[in-house]
Amino acid sequence: MKLFKKISRILCAVSATACLVGCAEKFSEKETKYYVVYSDILNPDGLLCGIDEDGNYTSSVKINLRDGTNVGFADGMTVIGGGRANTHMLIDGDGEYKEFYLLDEPNYTGVCAVTTDGDKMISSMNGGFSDGVYLNLLVIQDISGNVDVKEIIEIYAEDIICVEGTVYIVGAMDYAGEEDGWIGKIISYDTESGEMSEREFEARKPLGEIQCLGDRLYCSAYELNGGCKEIYVIDRLTLDKVGILTFEENISGLLTSEGKLYFETGGVFCEADPSDGSVAASLYTLPEGGYIEYAAASEGRIYITTRFDVPRDDGGNDPVVGVQAECVPSDGTVTETPVRMDRSKYSFFVPVPAF
Repeated sequence: MKLFKKISRILCAVSATACLVGCAEKFSEKETKYYVVYSDILNPDGLLCGIDEDGNYTSSVKINLRDGTNVGFADGMTVIGGGRANTHMLIDGDGEYKEFYLLDEPNYTGVCAVTTDGDKMISSMNGGFSDGVYLNLLVIQDISGNVDVKEIIEIYAEDIICVEGTVYIVGAMDYAGEEDGWIGKIISYDTESGEMSEREFEARKPLGEIQCLGDRLYCSAYELNGGCKEIYVIDRLTLDKVGILTFEENISGLLTSEGKLYFETGGVFCEADPSDGSVAASLYTLPEGGYIEYAAASEGRIYITTRFDVPRDDGGNDPVVGVQAECVPSDGTVTETPVRMDRSKYSFFVPVPAF
């Protein structure tokens, strides 16, 4: 039995002229450029739509996804995890997708971070507090629900990656009752041996995004209730902090691609020197009033999702809530695609490149 379903141009018996998101009256005949996954905090009824280069809808199908805000992108596949509910989906660039529950327990809570490694789903699941410590579960399973790993981990995870068989999880520990409170932390887990290692860092500086270049991990360090002006450089094998990159302005969208380091600062997405964080080249200027929601890379291309807090009026059409930029650093080209959303039904969106 085939595990994935193909997004259809016709949803059940609904014709191509049916009303979809917002005021869309019919499907575009142009090629699909992105698939966009829509979800809401409380409503489990999500939507998967194709959009063309102008942001017009090319297809639509209902999906079971709630609060799809945790995103992993690897090997051309996108995995989207429900932050508050155990509803998740895996989707590829052809619009083929699979809905699944982690641990085969639909009523379990959601995930803090999720990624893929080959045919494995790797996630840090919400676990709650125990004796003043926030516990998560490291879960590794395949798409059919066969669980390889279910380990308690003491961290509130923000991001997770897998590099050459080792899982790295970053976030923070909450020491209840202590003055310093949140402590930045990293955990590594060897998927072959089962060996787990961890390191704690400065107080009041949770770690956010994590990326890898060679034998170094680059982790954004955030001020509590503030932005990020530091990147910790961590030895991938020992987990020792070997350096700190500091910046005058906040940075976001930390990313590595083709052996290079990227991030946004001052509204510009840049290539940076990994040795000192200095800007080597400007790649893309974000639309005015926008901020980076997601950044991902695949096959020499960088995908930047910009979101607006206040939707923009697009000539009387559906409100534009974001712009998806596709950047090719090798030739400097940038292509933008508007993303629309009916905010009365959905709160979150995740674009997936069509290949």
